[in-house]
Amino acid sequence: MAINNNNNNNFMGVGGNEIVLNVGGIRYYTTIETLTKIPNSLFSQFFVGNWQSKLNQNGELFIDRDGDIFKYILSFLRTGCEPIINEQIKQEFYREAHFYRISDAILFNFIDSTLLNDEQKRILTEFEGNLIKKWK
Repeated sequence: MAINNNNNNNFMGVGGNEIVLNVGGIRYYTTIETLTKIPNSLFSQFFVGNWQSKLNQNGELFIDRDGDIFKYILSFLRTGCEPIINEQIKQEFYREAHFYRISDAILFNFIDSTLLNDEQKRILTEFEGNLIKKWK
């Protein structure tokens, strides 16, 4: 959930697990655990070492991306479910998911939630892997 509250700048709470993200000017309150659920994502790599030194003067992690779309990214990280959104927003969601390096998790979530048999899932996963190799 996006929260635009200028009064809560010291959100690093119990155990230092909570964090405030400022994405495109919109504040999001979440946990490092939520952000790092997906291995090799941008966040799982960011929260290694002395990441606190990258916070702004308000104790927030600023990300210069689309703050309105980030609520769908955060929702996916929290629930593991792709949001139900219109086609235009879905395209923006996929673009942002690629930036945050969680697009593979979205695809695998889709594959696991379909009625495909194991062989069909293997073929689809292999096809997707080949596409990524070609893009790199």
